[in-house]
Amino acid sequence: MIMVLALAFFPHHLRAQDAQDRFKTQLQPIIERVMEQQGIPGFAIAVVQNQKVVYAAGFGVRNLQNKNDKITPQSLFHMASITKPFVATSVMQLAEKRKVDLEAPVVKYLPYFRLNDERYATITVRQMLSHLSGMPDVSDYEWDKPQFDDGALERYVRSLSNQSLIAAPGAGFRYSNMAYEVLGDLIAKVSGMSFEDYVRRHILEPLGMKSSTLLMKQANPSLLTSPHVMDDSYQTVVSKVFPYNRMHSPSSTLYSNVLDMSRWAMANMNRGELDGKRILKDSTYDIMWKPAGEKWQQIGISWFLGKYREHRTISHSGGDTGFVSNLVMIPDQSIAVVMMSNFDRAGLRPITNAALDVALNLKPEPIVFKPGIAKTLYQIITAEGIDSAAGKYRDLKKNQPGDYDFQERELNELGYNLLGQKKIKEAIKVFQLNVEAYPESSNVYDSLGEAYMLNGEKAPAIENYEKSLKLNPNNANAVEKLKLLMAGVSLAFGADLKGRFEAYRQAMNSHDLQAVLSCLAADYEFKVANSNYKVAKKDITGQLEWDFAMNARSAYSDIQIKGNTISTVLTEQNDFYKAIGVSERKFQFTFVYNDQGLIKETIFEKSLSSLEAFDAALKPALEWAGKERPGELAEIYPNNNFVYNTQMAKRWLRLLSDWHKATR
Repeated sequence: MIMVLALAFFPHHLRAQDAQDRFKTQLQPIIERVMEQQGIPGFAIAVVQNQKVVYAAGFGVRNLQNKNDKITPQSLFHMASITKPFVATSVMQLAEKRKVDLEAPVVKYLPYFRLNDERYATITVRQMLSHLSGMPDVSDYEWDKPQFDDGALERYVRSLSNQSLIAAPGAGFRYSNMAYEVLGDLIAKVSGMSFEDYVRRHILEPLGMKSSTLLMKQANPSLLTSPHVMDDSYQTVVSKVFPYNRMHSPSSTLYSNVLDMSRWAMANMNRGELDGKRILKDSTYDIMWKPAGEKWQQIGISWFLGKYREHRTISHSGGDTGFVSNLVMIPDQSIAVVMMSNFDRAGLRPITNAALDVALNLKPEPIVFKPGIAKTLYQIITAEGIDSAAGKYRDLKKNQPGDYDFQERELNELGYNLLGQKKIKEAIKVFQLNVEAYPESSNVYDSLGEAYMLNGEKAPAIENYEKSLKLNPNNANAVEKLKLLMAGVSLAFGADLKGRFEAYRQAMNSHDLQAVLSCLAADYEFKVANSNYKVAKKDITGQLEWDFAMNARSAYSDIQIKGNTISTVLTEQNDFYKAIGVSERKFQFTFVYNDQGLIKETIFEKSLSSLEAFDAALKPALEWAGKERPGELAEIYPNNNFVYNTQMAKRWLRLLSDWHKATR
């Protein structure tokens, strides 16, 4: 009894000081050692116990170019995917007010949301929240082309009409940043304010998260940290781009610090209430923290569900160019750990576990990060050559296997790094080492096949792609590349430009979408001469699918090669032209290639056929549809514009067929 009374009257600030000292002595040395081992520029952490911050600290610098600018608990980081639970909380707030039904299809709230798959109309709000929508992920965030205006998010959602589902809605877990962008736009349209304003007014301000914002221009520049990445020579440098683009705000662009995020954790562990302000009903957490289904025990409504040392955990992590973050809560013990770094290679999971151990009064396990073998080999390749590096790799793997990280990804990453620098022979040697080390991996043969292909060595390229396919029959990339190789097409650096163009022509006329896309560079753009019109690679799929659905047949004539460009006349026939009585149309195009033999730009120079004649041929069909099918015409020809995807192509052909039947 005396001991109980002593604890009850023991000064609270002394108990808090004891907890802080415990983290300083048991956790802080681990953090400092990991930062040194991994070369982490900056790092911040906070630990919450019993609804109080018991430890908060900053380490390192905001920017390697200014080593006097230290990280503090107030320093702001890009949170990346930790933004998503804020989206989910916003949706649940609207659901509590009966403005959103989780079981309703998303199109109920966003009528303009469309995908190139008729099943898109059945995707529910709940499915998007739990990553069960079947939607793909974002392939290019365009951090190098940021958009800042209020209309960016809606424009992005409207641009998705060319995207296809990768699974049936509700059929399986497919993590999708894209789905969360759609949810952010849904919040904006239902609430009548921008997504960013909604989160600020209904979450950040009520919880007193005073330094946090979703708008980069509102982030305090004296607190904002710089993103750091590893360059081609394995040196840590400040990223050339900052990860911000308003069209990806819902999935990624919260800027916050460990103190504000501690308040977010406390509000959630207290089931929606902090300092007398409530953001969600207590009962709503029973929905958010419930597994999405028997097969998907790991995910609730945005939050990931798990266990740590038999304790239930609620968590989310994030990672984008130059930044990583992690938040783990053990609500039943009122413990939360939040951490963030301005280096996208920082390994946060071991530090998270160590922090949880200290909070649970357990001794944290030692953390040892082995240096990746890729960096060591790159340095040897640069100084002594690939043969010396290969010998050193074998020696180290045999005699010092515990001193380096020899995982498959290390050599794979090194090989592609060398390919990017056009050091193809060195890349081939590196990929050969990976085959030697991991002969049962499909991926190592795929990578080696690609290097041989780029070096113009057809036979070994085919051999390795076939080996890859044997180990993984679902390797679509190997199937695609074998088609090109069997057709006798070379994609080698320095290969004949006409041969590269022939690969593209064959892929187009065989209506092989993946083969066409493989001929296009990652930064490919379709342009119209003397205008600002352009379409990126990620948005060209719909146009290609339209062409293929229309049974397009293309002939190229007057091919002229000059440097890295091909100028040609395209004569096109398709079922659409045929239906309106146009036999063919001719166009002048220019194709611009990059150094890797991929098309970087397609430039539509001019039409060699009369546009007036085409419009006159289409006019009777439009007049009939305007009278007989006005609703359908408005959908497939909005504002006198074509919508390019397979579904729309098929609807046009059905409409033209009905027009023929009705008028002829």
